[in-house]
Amino acid sequence: MGNADFAENELIDDSFIRILFWNTKGKNLDDAISCLVSDLEVNVILLAESPTNPAFLASSLRASVDSRFFAPIHIKNKFVCAANDESLSLNELVSEEHFSLRRFIHDSHSSVLVTIHAIDAINHDLEHRSAQAQVVLTEIKSLLNSYQSDRVVIIGDFNVNPFDRCMTLPMVFNAMMTRSCTKNGRRQYQRKKYDLYYNPMWSFFGDLSNGPSGTFYYTGSRGIFGWNMLDQVILHHSLASYFHSVKIVDSTTNLNLADARGRPNDNCYSDHFPILITLKRKLL
Repeated sequence: MGNADFAENELIDDSFIRILFWNTKGKNLDDAISCLVSDLEVNVILLAESPTNPAFLASSLRASVDSRFFAPIHIKNKFVCAANDESLSLNELVSEEHFSLRRFIHDSHSSVLVTIHAIDAINHDLEHRSAQAQVVLTEIKSLLNSYQSDRVVIIGDFNVNPFDRCMTLPMVFNAMMTRSCTKNGRRQYQRKKYDLYYNPMWSFFGDLSNGPSGTFYYTGSRGIFGWNMLDQVILHHSLASYFHSVKIVDSTTNLNLADARGRPNDNCYSDHFPILITLKRKLL
């Protein structure tokens, strides 16, 4: 399994919150999801492009994994969520075509958990995807201002890579490759200051990474890199110190999501690998 700041043999305990995101490509993958949740001790599952009903998913997870699982409030079922810890809240505040905002109680603070699914990379060129990313983030920032919260985790299928300009430009996601890059909190561009975000997904690129070198493999006209890191998580600089680990999940003890070439097994599952982020519940 790919990992950043993650030890495979490490004992997972209740000091952490484990959030799994998966773009299921419109498939009903409830059995695979139950297996992932069980094997990885997931606390929060977030799905994009899923036909699964949230209440049904929660019921299935209660029966097969953990009796505490529930479906928080959904305004729409565009993004599916289930969790096993009611103290996190996770009730949906806003549901739009390309993103969802959920209340996220973390370390006694009211934070926001955003799930994103941007326009796809196969049918839209980078210019259009970048323009849409700026529109979406402007909407998200406006909503965050109304909720008076900048403590935000954004996770999902961004449909761009960490190095694409819309991920790094100050006026868009402003996401840096290391936590130390975010230590100043903000950076100035043309006399305006922008909050910095931390993007740990940079750690996975190339053959020397421990696991797959991306979450999606495509070599068509818009897939010049082969491996792409379309599924990402970024954290507002105020939450960067809570980051513990992230990994691209290509297999678990009881489930193999990769084909013989090590790429997502689209025939059986999805064309995306899931990602698992682990956050510290509290700072020592």
